[in-house]
Amino acid sequence: MENIQNIEWIKRALDPSTPMLNNQTVRTEYSELDGKIVLYPTIRMIDGQLVNLREQGIDPVKYAVEMGDFLSFNTAEEADQFSKMFSEMVGRSRSAERPAQGNSRDVF
Repeated sequence: MENIQNIEWIKRALDPSTPMLNNQTVRTEYSELDGKIVLYPTIRMIDGQLVNLREQGIDPVKYAVEMGDFLSFNTAEEADQFSKMFSEMVGRSRSAERPAQGNSRDVF
């Protein structure tokens, strides 16, 4: 797998000081591309603003290919497993910076 520490959308999502969009900082999807499973974000920072690509009429797969910042996996199960693990990492990273607020839980 690529060195994920160098991928901008991953670094940004894990940084609790960066903004959120509708209580999300990143959302990932995966698709088949040239015989591989690729995972990519559908929420991105563009020109200093978080943008839901689909809501803006932008194909997130094509955008990720243009940016060269998608992750490749052999199977959909591997991509799904990584996505869930990454979501948990983002949640832990961001909740560590927030004061406790009762029993409510944000979902990332």
